[in-house]
Amino acid sequence: MNEVLLDSYALQKDLRIKLPKQIVSNLHVDVGTVFDIYIGTESGEIILRVSDESKNSTAPFNKENTRY
Repeated sequence: MNEVLLDSYALQKDLRIKLPKQIVSNLHVDVGTVFDIYIGTESGEIILRVSDESKNSTAPFNKENTRY
């Protein structure tokens, strides 16, 4: 597995984590991209993967189609 540390951020009160801007350039994603969230129970890691929903979508960002 190739890992690149982009930055470190604290968990916010409302449980948000700020994603580094480098994600946009390295993964070629944009605002509204849907991520699947996994947890590695043995490794204690949080894993974000671009959802198939976003990979297959050719439509531009639309707030109505985005889950929060």
